Amino acid sequence: MVTIYLYPFGASFIKLSTRLRRSAIVQLQDASGRVLPAGSEVKFEGVEYPSYVIDFGEVCFEGLPASTTLNVTMAEEFCETAIEFPPTDDLQPTLGPSTCS
Repeated sequence: MVTIYLYPFGASFIKLSTRLRRSAIVQLQDASGRVLPAGSEVKFEGVEYPSYVIDFGEVCFEGLPASTTLNVTMAEEFCETAIEFPPTDDLQPTLGPSTCS
């Protein structure tokens, strides 16, 4: 958290650090080709916190490994899908659609 105090007729300069991390948007669908419902929980091995499906069956990941299995929980149902994250120059590629069964 950064607290900024502004002074009348003054100038403020803020130096914020940034870091580039590998990220991707993964499109998920069920065996019928329908997008997974928003709010479905998605995890993969080695991640402490889950991600969640948003509109259009998409889920955004940071720190995604080159290949992994996504585990999806939708209400009382469970499915999984394997994904490959190929090398790319795109800062946030869209992968899929990937079928979860």
